[in-house]
Amino acid sequence: VSETELKVGDLLPMSPVVFFDPSRQLLTTYSGAWLESKDIKDTKLTLAYIDGINTRYDNQYQNLTLFPQNDFAKAEAAGLSTDDGMYIVGIDHQFTPKFTGSYWYADMTNIYKQHYIGTDYKTTVGEKTKLDGHVRYFDNSESGDKLYGNIDSQAVSAGLKVNQGAHTVQLGYQQMFGDHGTRATMFPTLGGWVPQPYLDNWSVASFIRKDEKSWSLGYTYDFSELGAKGLTATLRHFEGWNVDNGAGNKRGKEDENNVIVNYVVPEGKLKGLGFQYMFIDTNYDNIAGGFDLQEHRIATTYTYKF
Repeated sequence: VSETELKVGDLLPMSPVVFFDPSRQLLTTYSGAWLESKDIKDTKLTLAYIDGINTRYDNQYQNLTLFPQNDFAKAEAAGLSTDDGMYIVGIDHQFTPKFTGSYWYADMTNIYKQHYIGTDYKTTVGEKTKLDGHVRYFDNSESGDKLYGNIDSQAVSAGLKVNQGAHTVQLGYQQMFGDHGTRATMFPTLGGWVPQPYLDNWSVASFIRKDEKSWSLGYTYDFSELGAKGLTATLRHFEGWNVDNGAGNKRGKEDENNVIVNYVVPEGKLKGLGFQYMFIDTNYDNIAGGFDLQEHRIATTYTYKF
């Protein structure tokens, strides 16, 4: 109705407080209701309620839990899942053509509450150089019956992307704060391997442990200028350190390297057919539960406009 839309049923949210997972053949989806209104000029208002999650490795909706509790049956038996769902409020406002501000709040009933504040600034320098920068802050605390005990964690992340012609450079910095808690030792995310891409250094190694600091540097080249339209390649490095492993224990660190090549057929009968190759290399030093890995991923996609 007008500029207001209500969605009820299966949801694919893309918000700072809950995000669907497009990284596998089976998507992580949610059930609930999502109301979004743009009737106020330069402002988007969001009200939502999530009552279940269907993860990428499951075939039915489950009650919400806290990562790393990914076994929903065990969580249910131990009283570590909530059937009261998650309540969400969000406000996004375009202050100027270049500057945007956001505030979001989520209450995952009886587990955690989350406040989010973010700013985004986009501008053009000269004729070809585009700048896109942002700063984001999360504050997390326990909710209601505190099924996972006390939760006290904060996160700050900042990112800058510079694009000039075929070249794009991306920088990111991220830092974790707070005492966390004995049963919520990392930045809180939903059980089921739910992503949090609003953290700048979120990747396979998510860099969300207690006191952890991390930075990242990425470079993308678009081969269109060399005549290979639809072909791009990305190199990215992540570095994390200062992980708190408890009193008297050595601080931990982790790093990750990515190589990503994408190609989408730009024209002809196969237009919209895409291929992606991704190489992931993660390394952990003195981090409990972390294990080194090298992974190759190949994916195909096809998009057709009727």
